Amino acid sequence: MAVGNLVTLDNPHSTLSEIYRRIRTNIEFANVDKLIKVLNVTSTVAKEGKTTTVCNLAVMYANKFPKVLLIDSDLRNPSVHHFMKLKNKLGLTDCMLEFANNEYDLTKINIADYIKQVNHKSITHLLDVMTVGSLIRNPTEFLGSNTYKNLLTSLKKIYDVILVDSAPSGVIVDGVIVSSVSDATLFVVEYNKVRIEHAKQVIESLKGSGANVVGSIMTKKPEKSGLFNRYYKKYGYYGKYKVGEVSGC
Repeated sequence: MAVGNLVTLDNPHSTLSEIYRRIRTNIEFANVDKLIKVLNVTSTVAKEGKTTTVCNLAVMYANKFPKVLLIDSDLRNPSVHHFMKLKNKLGLTDCMLEFANNEYDLTKINIADYIKQVNHKSITHLLDVMTVGSLIRNPTEFLGSNTYKNLLTSLKKIYDVILVDSAPSGVIVDGVIVSSVSDATLFVVEYNKVRIEHAKQVIESLKGSGANVVGSIMTKKPEKSGLFNRYYKKYGYYGKYKVGEVSGC
């Protein structure tokens, strides 16, 4: 799927859009006893389809819930603004600085300065997006700070659902940190790209940090279901977490 093209916007009645709708439903039922308000999406390595997944899921959530926020927390390689066709000017990092300077009181800042709204005929409600904003030199320290955690906590009081796009968790710890302060984590894995042992290690690392891994998404699977089924049979570990699969992205 090319950057800037979201199937849930361009073709909301397609089979692929229906898969994203089903994934949203499966996530909601993954933890029936605990409300998932902050969902982080991560992967093992880059370019496995996590940003495509989280952006399409954000559209699906905005078709159900009145107040949905999508936050780009991949401070090293931000790309949500490309997918949503937005300018990456004033965003998460800028908001965090002002939030910290105002004693973690969201009422003392104008949060609208850091939010872009996506209004599209295929979205029932408005979708708010917080891009990364100003690039910084110490992303791990930013994401591991009390400021980031407190900002998420404050935003949870405003929004029905917050979806977060974090960095891959197989090389750097940024994605693990974000997962540890989220209500749930969705793990994206590209078909036949990463070694199963590596993916297992990343999932265990996420769980070890306290992350609530509710499921996995397999992207770019072969169109022939037989190949897909054999892959799942060979690597049955994914079946334990599987909530959906997406091809063509």
